[in-house]
Amino acid sequence: MTKTKVTTTDDAGRRTSFEVRPETPLGQLFTIARADRNDDDAQLNLEALARIAELRSWLDTQADGHALNGRRNGATWAQIGEALGITRQAAHMHWGNITQDPAIGLVDALVELAERPDLLTGPAE
Repeated sequence: MTKTKVTTTDDAGRRTSFEVRPETPLGQLFTIARADRNDDDAQLNLEALARIAELRSWLDTQADGHALNGRRNGATWAQIGEALGITRQAAHMHWGNITQDPAIGLVDALVELAERPDLLTGPAE
């Protein structure tokens, strides 16, 4: 399986390198980032859009679960809103009526994604 080498630089100028497997959520993000460099390949752009939709849905589910668990653990709507870059009112409007945890938990979700990469890549052909 091919891995992508990624190098980052922090605010202090320290460089860190790591490898990313393409079937992981982070790997999917790198696939999306590469797609927009190929303006002449419509199919690649469409595939990137499909990955974006899948990741957005997965991230929304994670946000729902963490907002609910944050409230259960004493976080205020203002704190939840600040963490997401929105107002406390917007956080309350979005999650104020959640009564059950819709997320399966971040660790469980990552395990599921590792076991079922088709959730991000689509069914094998």
